Amino acid sequence: MISPTSDAKKISTLGDYIFRTVPSIRFQADQLSRYLINTAKKTNVAICFDSSAEYSISLKEEFTSAIFADGGKVIEINCDLADKSLNSLDKVDQAIAQGADSLLLIPTVNNIKAGISIAQANQNRLLLLGSASLYTFETLKEGQKTVEGMVLAVPWHPQGVEDNGNGFITQARQIWGGDVNWRTASAYDATMVIVAALKEGNSDRQTIQKSLSSTNFSVEGAADEVRFLPSGDRNGGSILITITPGSKSRTGFDFVPLK
Repeated sequence: MISPTSDAKKISTLGDYIFRTVPSIRFQADQLSRYLINTAKKTNVAICFDSSAEYSISLKEEFTSAIFADGGKVIEINCDLADKSLNSLDKVDQAIAQGADSLLLIPTVNNIKAGISIAQANQNRLLLLGSASLYTFETLKEGQKTVEGMVLAVPWHPQGVEDNGNGFITQARQIWGGDVNWRTASAYDATMVIVAALKEGNSDRQTIQKSLSSTNFSVEGAADEVRFLPSGDRNGGSILITITPGSKSRTGFDFVPLK
């Protein structure tokens, strides 16, 4: 199995026949933490996560470890986005009252509204960070100015590879009539990995697994070469993007690489 989107930490421990074309969630956590501490100069962060989602729990745990290692601390506010009775305004007020200067949102892709609700209650008072799940049209359309300036860690962004002559960007725009997001790119990468493995000969599971596990295996992906770590995770990092006023999405706001 090659997953193009799932980054739950425990997937890496489930067996030798599972790979993924998204980087380890640890890279996502590290980049967000370093941005917060070194660039934004914030040190006290609250976290809103979804207790029903393994990926959300994973990022919360990895980010908590990273932020403490980088010299910051987590403000505990028990903000569970899976709680249907969650009062967004109360949680933001609680975070501010306890000294938070920033807030990390980790909703599931099926419950983006819960994360947007927190952003709307925040009204730009706390610096917002977000997981890759928030890279959606809904975030821009519903969040508007309340998500402006939010920083997300994602596996890929079209503007991050436009200048390297990669044919994927041009072809994707021709097919879909506009830019695609990281999920399309990583799905393309997963497909190219399977194709490359099949080209090497026998198509049985053992042969494909051996091929993908080889330290010499690589294939050209949507942005760069796809290689795998021994864990089956992609060998590579995420990039940071932010939300700014713009016209590409037709919502008034766009995702752009963070400069």
